[in-house]
Amino acid sequence: MASVNQSSVWEVTSQTDDTPCDDTVMEWLHTLQRHQLEMAANLLFRHLALTILDPVVVHRSFGYSTCQR
Repeated sequence: MASVNQSSVWEVTSQTDDTPCDDTVMEWLHTLQRHQLEMAANLLFRHLALTILDPVVVHRSFGYSTCQR
């Protein structure tokens, strides 16, 4: 969430305390397996979209009861 309202790695790293420089972050990003990162990001975005669009379905998919006790 540090990247909210930021448009680049430089903006995030320059405006956040105790972060490595942008060159270091870019080097780390290039070591990641792009396909696996994309799959993980898509799962997170899908979960977020479902939470916003239909929170009852998401709630049930995690085994939570919708009833108040």
